[in-house]
Parts: sequence; structure tokens; C-alpha cells
Amino acid sequence: MSAALVAAPVSWIRRRGLTDVAIRYGLVAALAVMSAFLALTRDTFLTVTNIQTMLLTSAVSIVIAVPLGMLLQTGGVDFSVGSALGLAVVLGGRFMADLGWNPLLACAVVMMLLVCVGLVNGTLCARWRLSPVVVTIGMLFLLRGLAFVLTGSEIRRDFGRGFAYLGRSRTVPFDIPFPVIIAAVWAGVLLVLWYRTRWGRHAHACGAGEEAAIDVGINVTRSRLSLYVLVAVGSGIGGLIQLSRLDSAPAVTGQNLELELLTAVLLAGVAFMGGHGSAANIMTGVLFLTVLGNGLIQYRVDTNWSRVVEGAVLVSSAGFQVVIVRAARRQRPQPTAGDPNGEATAVTAVAPRSARAEAKGEPVIEVEGATKRFGPVAALDGVTFGVRPGEVVALLGDNGAGKTTLVRALTGVHALDEGSVIVRGSVVELNSPLDAQALGIEAVHQRLGVVGIFDASENLFLGREPLVSNVVGRSIGWIDKRHMRSETAAELHKLGVRIPGRRTPVASLSGGQRQSVAVARAGRWARSIVLLDEPTAALGVQQSAEVLRLVRDLAEAGMAVLLVTHDMPQVLEVCDRFVVLRRGRVVAVEAVDEATSVERLVGLITGAVSTAPTHD
Repeated sequence: MSAALVAAPVSWIRRRGLTDVAIRYGLVAALAVMSAFLALTRDTFLTVTNIQTMLLTSAVSIVIAVPLGMLLQTGGVDFSVGSALGLAVVLGGRFMADLGWNPLLACAVVMMLLVCVGLVNGTLCARWRLSPVVVTIGMLFLLRGLAFVLTGSEIRRDFGRGFAYLGRSRTVPFDIPFPVIIAAVWAGVLLVLWYRTRWGRHAHACGAGEEAAIDVGINVTRSRLSLYVLVAVGSGIGGLIQLSRLDSAPAVTGQNLELELLTAVLLAGVAFMGGHGSAANIMTGVLFLTVLGNGLIQYRVDTNWSRVVEGAVLVSSAGFQVVIVRAARRQRPQPTAGDPNGEATAVTAVAPRSARAEAKGEPVIEVEGATKRFGPVAALDGVTFGVRPGEVVALLGDNGAGKTTLVRALTGVHALDEGSVIVRGSVVELNSPLDAQALGIEAVHQRLGVVGIFDASENLFLGREPLVSNVVGRSIGWIDKRHMRSETAAELHKLGVRIPGRRTPVASLSGGQRQSVAVARAGRWARSIVLLDEPTAALGVQQSAEVLRLVRDLAEAGMAVLLVTHDMPQVLEVCDRFVVLRRGRVVAVEAVDEATSVERLVGLITGAVSTAPTHD
């Protein structure tokens, strides 16, 4: 029996991977070990009174730390949370004590004012892209100074028994402090929204893969701004709880709170520059610091030495995370020769050129006089050509020729300075990736456009997550993950791709597997136009052949395919025509036939062979 009990967790760790288990559950294990140690060595640690005190101490921190950690994961930060809490305390005190407002009205107005604070922070940091560190430190001083100005020489006290219920009441069955209930409900709602709704997935993608989020049309500015507002709302809730607990409104309330909260968030593994981290672990980080502080008090450690210990714990945690992440990178699977997935299945050959139907009709997509400048540099200079339905056109050129700029212009990422894009005979405006998607334009970008911490299904449906069928779920943007995973498995099967597990982060996959996820996404959503920027760059021989077969399948299904590649044999194998760019200008547009050779293609790219462009 004992052997079975040991084998089960060992098997689970091997299946999940030691590094993944350490990152996800290391802090939980550390909290459990520390709590067990204190319980064994201090009789008062597990008393009801001490547990209630620790939970009450953690409640306000959790209310603010959870949205603050989410903000950090999007690439933002807010140093003004302590001052915002202090301002909420002072405003609530003045409204109830000086103006005689009803507590409900006072709380509502305080929350509205804190929402305005969040909107100011979000507008300056997310919309105007000012430094969030500079802006929020400035707001720290501004809000704290405003709190002292409003307080004046008198601290407001005694706000009535009704308002005292918010911070000092307890539940009847289990004698749980009411602020703990508020913190649990608030954090639970935020975590559900973060992990299970479109809003949360899009906001997380903004920090973990901003370029990928932009490529699929996610509004990065709006997502970050919403987090600044939520952090301010959390500060407001925390301030009202503190006001009720203290029954007084000192302007110093919440001083240095921002440092304590950032310590808890960073301890939970959230990266300061965004992307990495677990929102659920943030509560564990707050509880860890609370238990640590309580234990130091139990051992009667001097306050100054307590800060030394807390600092040492944070530094040690950071070092531990670096070691774990490096170990995870060393364990990342590498592609084997010829097949990144280690499979030896037969490759379906691309149909010979003689068996292909000739592309006819008017171009489904055209560019006329496309020009794009970055400062004095003309990345595109009067580019003109088109792609017919059922045709594969190669876009060739040396590095810096303008190929990627053109792809990004056709997907709405860059706006052209001059010229026009014509889709199915009509001039269109491509102001965002959403405009391109609405016209049926899909792309695999050179940098792949995948979010490393998301799994394959989350990347395949990024920006297009399906919602559950019930009305309530759809109203809050509840994602149907089961449908996403089944559809993803089918798309990857078409490419012959095998990944370690359904929930494996894309960052843990080999380069070829990550590329395959990006290609599968384009194949899944393409309706009429597909743009592929180096789609086989990181693939082995077998997967490259599968991607080339998919390219031809897309063309034979009537789609217009624009293929950017440096692999000249691929041009001869799958393309019907090619366009050569040099320094942003079209220097050749020719059909691919039996007379086309690799030497000619290279010569046109380098300028060793000169020819006037011909537009077919």
C-alpha cells in the first residue's frame, strides 16, 4: 500500500515534468512546509484567533494583489496602489463624517472616483504609452499628497454601526471575518474571468506575446487599460475595508503597501516585465508573506531583522525561478533529423506541375503603387502585382527587400503611406488585422505570432475563441475549450504534427512544432487569401513537405496564396509565378515553368541577372 502511495505522485510528477511542477506548485509546497514547521514549534500558531488574524491581514492585500499581478502579466505596473487605498480611506471618511452621507452612497462615490484614477493611469500608460513606472510613481505622490490635503488637521472617526459591518463582522457558522469573504469572492471572480473568458485570455496574451496579440487584432490598449481600472477598484475596496476596520480615516493608511504587494506578486513568480506567472499563485504569495511575518512575530524577531529575512526570501525565490526556467529550456524537445516529431510516416508528394489546373480569372488580391516609409527609408516603393484564385505566387528578395513589410501591410498591421490594396475588384482599407480577417486574409508571420505560455489550442484560436452555447456564458465571453482542443487536434493531424500534450505551452515545443501551430492556424481560418512568411523556416524535411502540400491544397481549393521564402527549390516545386523585390521595388514578375532555374532566381534577387518586370 505504501509503495502505491509513493508511486502515484512520482508518476504524476514525471508526467507533468519536474520543472513544470516546481514552477506551479513550489510556492505552495514552501508555504505548507513553513506552516507545518510553525505548527510543530509554536503552540499558538494554529489557534483560531491566530488563523483569523492572518486571514484578516491577508484579505486587503489579496483584493489588490490579484489584479496587480494580472496587470504585471500584461506588461504594466502600478506603484500608486497604496496611495489610492489611502485616498479611498480619506474620501470615505469625509463623505460620511463631514457631509453626513449614507455609507452606501459614500462607498459608491469613492469607487467611482477610484475608477477615474484607474482610467487616468491606464490612459497615460496604455493609450499614450508613457512609462508606467514613472507615471504611477508620480501618481503615488499625487494621491498621497491629496489625501493629506483633504485630511487637514483632523482625522475623521466614528462612521456608525452599519458601516462597521463591512470590516468588523464575522459569518455566523464558521466565525470567518467578512473581509476574508469579500477577498475570496473578488479573487475567485477575477481568476475565473482571467482563465476562462476572452477578456482574460486576450489580456494575458498582451504581456506574453504582444506582437502575436496585435497580429490577430486584439486591442492591446483596451486590455491593459481595463487592468489599470481593476487595480484601482481593488484599491478602493481595500480602502473601504480598512476604513471600516479602523473606524478612522488617517491619511497615512496604506503607506508602503505597494512594496509589500509587489513582493508578494514577484514571489508568486510573476515576471516584472510581463508575460510569465500564475495569477492563482498570487494569493499563495500573499499568504506566504503573511505566515512568514506571523512566524517571525511568534519567534519575537526584531522588526529590522524581519525585513532582512523577507528580502532574503524574495531574492532566493528569484534565483530559484531562474534555475527552474533554465532547466526547462534545457529539457525542451529538439527536432530530430528530417522530422521534429520523431515520426517516420510517408510524405504525400506535391502534385507535378503538369497535373495542375491553370489559375484563371481576375486577381483576388492586388497591390497598386504600394509605398511604405519608415523615416527616410522606403521599405516599399511603388509595388504593384496581384494574385489570382488558385495561384501560388512566391515573393522573393534579399533581407531588407520589403517582403515582410508588404505582408504586414496586407494584414493590416502596417498602413500604407501611398498606393492601394484591391480585394475582389474593390479598393479596401486595412486599418487593423480585424479588417484583413473580415476580408478572408490570413497569414503566418515570420516571427510565427504565437504566445509561448499558451497551449496549441489557445494559439490556434487566439482572437477567435469560440464561446459556449448558453446565454449566460456567451454574455461574459466564456470560452469553449473542449471545442478548441478537438478542432486543434484535427488541424494538427492534417499536417502530421504530434505534440507532447494538449495543455503543453507552445514555448516548450520544438521550433518545428511551434511553426506547425502557426501554419495550422492559417489553414484553419483562411477563406480566400493566405500569406505565408517563411512558413517552413524551422521545419524538418517531412513537415516542410507537409506544409508545401498544404500550400498546394489551399491553391487547389481556390485560394490565392502568397509565399515568402528563401528556399528556391520550394519556388520551383509549388509556385506558379514569382515576384522579386529589391530595395522595396519590384524588379521581376515571371511565371514558373520548366525553364526557371534556381540560378536565375538567385540572379534576379542579387541583381546579377537584370530584367524588366512583367505583370501577368
